Amino acid sequence: MLSDVTSAHDERHVVALHRAGPASTLTVPRAPGYALGGGQETPSAGAHLLNITERQYEVLALLARGYPIKTVSRILNISVATAKTHACTLYQRLHVRNKGEAVYVALQRGATLNWAGPPPASQPQASAGASMAAA
Repeated sequence: MLSDVTSAHDERHVVALHRAGPASTLTVPRAPGYALGGGQETPSAGAHLLNITERQYEVLALLARGYPIKTVSRILNISVATAKTHACTLYQRLHVRNKGEAVYVALQRGATLNWAGPPPASQPQASAGASMAAA
């Protein structure tokens, strides 16, 4: 199980890992200026903190929520191969072997991984053919 990570900072932020029990709670320092009003970290701030690209941060944040790589690719509207490439590259940059280690290292370095996700896609408008068929 994961142990508590302590820091010299007075302000602490508790982040519970998805699918982990109450015994797997980490205490990590909140990086000043790296969160939005709702406690959500921006991809640019998180990427800068971890020295990875914004897209790699987005992939990491979604993997941290427990999404499989195929779902990550759909959410980000990229191919599965591209999502895998982003994941592999961020593992190399963080010097880890898998997503569990990547999430752990990111939290140790002060990232919150609280990205809100991409903005919702607008509903596609019905085609003229579909509306004529309904009439």
